[in-house]
Amino acid sequence: MKHLIVTVGTSAIFNEEIGLVEPNRSNHELRLLIKDYERSSDKSIAINKNVLDSLVRAHAQFWAKPAAYKNTKNKRQRRQTSAELLSTYHLFTHQNAVPERVYLLASGTEEGFLAAEVVRQIMISAWGWKRVALESVEKMHQRKAQEALLVHQNLIDCIDKTWNLGNESDVTINFTGGYKGTIPVLTRLASERGWPLYYQHEDNPESQIITFPKGDATKLVEVQLVEPVL
Repeated sequence: MKHLIVTVGTSAIFNEEIGLVEPNRSNHELRLLIKDYERSSDKSIAINKNVLDSLVRAHAQFWAKPAAYKNTKNKRQRRQTSAELLSTYHLFTHQNAVPERVYLLASGTEEGFLAAEVVRQIMISAWGWKRVALESVEKMHQRKAQEALLVHQNLIDCIDKTWNLGNESDVTINFTGGYKGTIPVLTRLASERGWPLYYQHEDNPESQIITFPKGDATKLVEVQLVEPVL
């Protein structure tokens, strides 16, 4: 796996079990901090660096645990980190390969960017990944039908122009997290370019890799079930 695109939502902020890694540990102070953040009119990182730092520390506690802890089927335990991090972890452990470069695709909101920055910092500090890019795509959080074409174009521009992935063949897309309105665009891209898609529901330890037959619509789409490595 050379290039990995990961769509990012806000579970890195709003999963209520974040910070509950150790037995009998309370995350009360963290949840109060997040409640204040939700009520804030300015959700930028510049104003809320304490929120960012507190979340990174809480996620790091989870990723410091042994593999058996991270591969749990317990739903509450799985929500001690984010959907994007957990699904990406299962993908690269299954393939026994670390991507050369990761591209985080955040929605066009301040909380979306902060959540993606949490994910980026964990990949760098806890996982040791060095090449992790982050882009916030304008309008990606919009739910109005008339915005669909603009979201489509912004996504294409980000992938092809900002990240220069248009001519790359070894690209995998993990669209577990993030705004689900991106799925049709990313699915079309993947089918046209032969890029595998990867998805894992946050509450499910199993996941799926969907591979399209590039340039041959007569062939069946391959769906591979991925089970956690225990």
